[in-house]
Amino acid sequence: MYIIGNGFDLNLNLETSYQDFYKYFIEQSSKKELVAEMKENLDSETWADLELALGKYTAKFDSIEAFQEAYFEISDKLVEYIHLEEKKLKLSEEKKLKLCNDLIFPESYFRLEYGKLITDYCNKWDNHNWNINIINFNYSQTIERLLDFQAGEQYAVGSNQYGRKVTLEQILHIHGVANPNETILLGVNDISQIENKSFSENVDFLDILVKPQTNKGLRNGIDAAYMQLLRNANLICIFGSSIGETDKIWWKLLGRKLVKEDFRIIYFVREKEIIPSNRQQLMPKKIRDCQNHILSKTDLIFTEQNQVRDKILVGHNTDMFKLD
Repeated sequence: MYIIGNGFDLNLNLETSYQDFYKYFIEQSSKKELVAEMKENLDSETWADLELALGKYTAKFDSIEAFQEAYFEISDKLVEYIHLEEKKLKLSEEKKLKLCNDLIFPESYFRLEYGKLITDYCNKWDNHNWNINIINFNYSQTIERLLDFQAGEQYAVGSNQYGRKVTLEQILHIHGVANPNETILLGVNDISQIENKSFSENVDFLDILVKPQTNKGLRNGIDAAYMQLLRNANLICIFGSSIGETDKIWWKLLGRKLVKEDFRIIYFVREKEIIPSNRQQLMPKKIRDCQNHILSKTDLIFTEQNQVRDKILVGHNTDMFKLD
């Protein structure tokens, strides 16, 4: 199972960060005074995590109706912006082939011994066909477009190192897709991230801003589908995700699975800091920092974290999914 975050689209040279959206949003006219005020009070740095910023900014609103107007204007403009960025995507057979190869062989981006840990683990299923499922936290449908993937159809990705068939079964957008006729989830993980305490006690408001509550109210089955895929997964690759606070519910589930089962997580991280080839002694600390980052988002106690740490393999600044 792959968990895909915004780093995937950034790899495609699409400007899809919340800070990129901020530059677009502040140029758009609005008839709502509170929206104009919000643009003045929230700068691009604050918008680095727009969802957390919205939770904090609830304190500026006196009524849920006023917040709702501002919220939906932001949501609509975000859909509009993502759709514009998607149009910049350049498709090619070369990109499709590399994407397929990366989906099958994530271990190819690791040094020999580290990669061998993954291949030795995968040897348990050398006589099985493999299925891939993608949990996409993005609103964009770039993966579908790159592969010409159609929902409801199984996609032949290729063959693994054992000559067995690898099939992409589904791409599940946990927060919806950027389509004017569909609902996207833009919000926080729980009521602790809502600054306005009177709002956090209003169930109608929670339906809007608390993502697990929104999915529950929509009765779209997405949460249940995700949990089922998570339960069935033997290997989970996380790519392009900041492991953010507003999706903490999912990281807690991963933590429980790490404790209860013998499975592996491959966490691909891209950072501005580059460790030079003649300073590789610094890499073990970087790996531990990345492992700690994931584990800090779970509800595991210290002894449990130490117990499962080696099940998290870290790929730092690799060319995984580097398609441009």
